[in-house]
Amino acid sequence: FAYIATNAPHGPFHDVPENLSADYEQEDWSDIDRSSNGSGARNMPEIAAMITNVDDNVGRLLERLKAFGADRDTLVIFMVDNGPNGQRYVAGMRGAKSQVYEGGIRSPFFAHWPGRLKAGASSDRIAAHIDVLPTLLDACGVEPPSGVHLDGRSILPLLEGRDVDWPDRTIYIQAHRGNAPVRYHNFAAVGQDWALLNASGFGREQLPSPPQFELYH
Repeated sequence: FAYIATNAPHGPFHDVPENLSADYEQEDWSDIDRSSNGSGARNMPEIAAMITNVDDNVGRLLERLKAFGADRDTLVIFMVDNGPNGQRYVAGMRGAKSQVYEGGIRSPFFAHWPGRLKAGASSDRIAAHIDVLPTLLDACGVEPPSGVHLDGRSILPLLEGRDVDWPDRTIYIQAHRGNAPVRYHNFAAVGQDWALLNASGFGREQLPSPPQFELYH
């Protein structure tokens, strides 16, 4: 088992590969709102270079697994924690990092396991980080320790494209400063078809005003 945290794309920006950032300096970033949602939005050449660097290194990882003869039997998961720290590409969704709109909380999740998963398969069922551990245990044929309650569920049947009964669920997300959850503060309750949220902002520890609920289909 290996957990590789890239810390990119993210500040600080002083150690970005210069050859990549120099290439992206030539791009026209005028359609990007560089003033919004964090200093990262003002560093688009460095951010683009970081994304390319991550992509290159994922390729190196897959090639090394192939060289070891371990690629068919190794499950590789690529995931990120939130939307971008600025108004960048989010597939037409609203919001960014620290916001509880879909552009802030919906993020990529890719699984690569040639010996078991069919290439190009996808699922529209909702899932979250809490599902990773149950999925890995399921993939390895390991039962959770006795008496341990896991919040998530295995999404291995979805990754395998199996036709399984998949009951609706609600995933709760809350993102604000402080160490304790605050009722209704910058939260989203996301179901398969509906989302209820209060976008009260990330920066405060306490709910700044009575909630202004928004319900989306």
